[in-house]
Amino acid sequence: MTKSELVDGEAVLQHHENLDGTGYPHGLVWEDIGLNARILRVADSFTTMTTVNARTGALTEVESALYELYCWSDIQYDSDLVTVICKYYGTLGKKKKNKKTRVSPG
Repeated sequence: MTKSELVDGEAVLQHHENLDGTGYPHGLVWEDIGLNARILRVADSFTTMTTVNARTGALTEVESALYELYCWSDIQYDSDLVTVICKYYGTLGKKKKNKKTRVSPG
């Protein structure tokens, strides 16, 4: 964070880096990309995919966007963060919330 703690400039700069080193502007790999940048990468991509495109009017369904994030886990996106967003937005998360867990007699 900057001294004013309003913007994490490093995260903004790094949020187009891919975990496999194919991103930009510096071609950083997994361990060199900060957590805030990895979070921003997932959030920015998800928002972009699920927002109406002003030029084409296209909109990606939430489940399709989650699947796209999942497909690129550990290549472009941190798989732990993808798991979090899938649990929050996806049917996988809704099923787990509704699933009753069985307690074994102890």
